[in-house]
Amino acid sequence: MNPIDSRVRNPREREMRAGRYADSNVPHMIRPATFILLVAPILGLGITAFRHPPSHVAPSRSPYGAVMLPGMGTAKTANQPVFAGFKDAHTVTYLATDTSSKNQAAVMHINYSAALAADQASPSIYLVDGRTAPHQVAVFGSEPGEQDYSPLWRETIVTWKAGVNRLLLTSAAQILALTEQGKLTVTANGVVLNCPIVSIGRKSQ
Repeated sequence: MNPIDSRVRNPREREMRAGRYADSNVPHMIRPATFILLVAPILGLGITAFRHPPSHVAPSRSPYGAVMLPGMGTAKTANQPVFAGFKDAHTVTYLATDTSSKNQAAVMHINYSAALAADQASPSIYLVDGRTAPHQVAVFGSEPGEQDYSPLWRETIVTWKAGVNRLLLTSAAQILALTEQGKLTVTANGVVLNCPIVSIGRKSQ
């Protein structure tokens, strides 16, 4: 069975995702030639407005000028906490919406998704634990525009070894170099985070 199929309970949805399902009674469900993965994290649960959204809705335009996909409805704004991080010595701003860890989901008040744990091919988000240099934040191994960018990240815990002068870590290359020099310990903990980067800022000083 396709790895995707094992996580989908509805038989018709399994068939559709596998490209084997076409229902003449549902015209908008046709056998796809390929799949586009759209990351759209759920930020809150509300009241169901309708049971079956219309399939004939034309693309709409959000207040920010972005063209929305058919069936997505009108874009609205929402308050969502954002975090600062580093990528190659410049700052990035990101959201944290989902995690494969139940404990983290409870502590951070974000969604728990067991299915995320299966994605261990994503780039790393380096989280520096213990004593750090001032203003240390998460370090990303990729960003939008790079070939390996993904909003899903493998948590990699970084700790300074005893007696080492702690520097501000701002890039994956710096972390890996210091690890080879024996100054850092780097350990992947198996947790996957959904943390899309929403803006790229200036180079840190």
